[in-house]
Amino acid sequence: MGAPSADRWQTDTGEIQYRGLWYKPHGYIVILMGDNRRSARYIGTVDNNWNPIHDVSLPSGGTTRSMLRGLKKF
Repeated sequence: MGAPSADRWQTDTGEIQYRGLWYKPHGYIVILMGDNRRSARYIGTVDNNWNPIHDVSLPSGGTTRSMLRGLKKF
C-alpha cells in the first residue's frame, strides 16, 4: 500500500483513540483503534464516504462493522 496520503488521529486525548490512514489514490481509509496511540490496531477500512468496505471478525462471533459505521468522520 505504501505511505498514506494523510495520517490523522480523531482526538488528542480520550479513552479510545482512532487513527485514519488515507490512501487517496485507492479511495479508502484504514482505521486503527486502541486505548492509547501505541496500542492502536487495525479494525477495518472505510471508503471516502466512510462506508465500511472491510471489517475484522471478533472472538465473540461479531465484527467491527458496527464500530466503523458509528465512527464519525475526522
